Amino acid sequence: MWCISRRMLCGAAVTTKTTAASSATGGTEFSFSKRLKELESDPECALSGKEYALLREKLQQYRSLQNKYAVKQDDIERAKRAARYSGLEFTPKPVRKNSKQGIHE
Repeated sequence: MWCISRRMLCGAAVTTKTTAASSATGGTEFSFSKRLKELESDPECALSGKEYALLREKLQQYRSLQNKYAVKQDDIERAKRAARYSGLEFTPKPVRKNSKQGIHE
């Protein structure tokens, strides 16, 4: 997993404190949504650009499609699909005849 520091993101050198640290020192509480809105309104920040807006739009579209076409599956359906994707057969094979000997296997 990766992490982007706040200084790298938009060059903002803002110090924030967690709830536990702020209660111990008497500081303010950090709000992610408030900070995100501040960064989106900053014209120099990458989060206020067209690319970020397009990314959020496509993400929302993908989520709606995912929710629309989501299928409720039970464990057997998942196992059948996994077997099919991995090249295995979940159902028994039909009886084959050996062409040379005419014997059923």
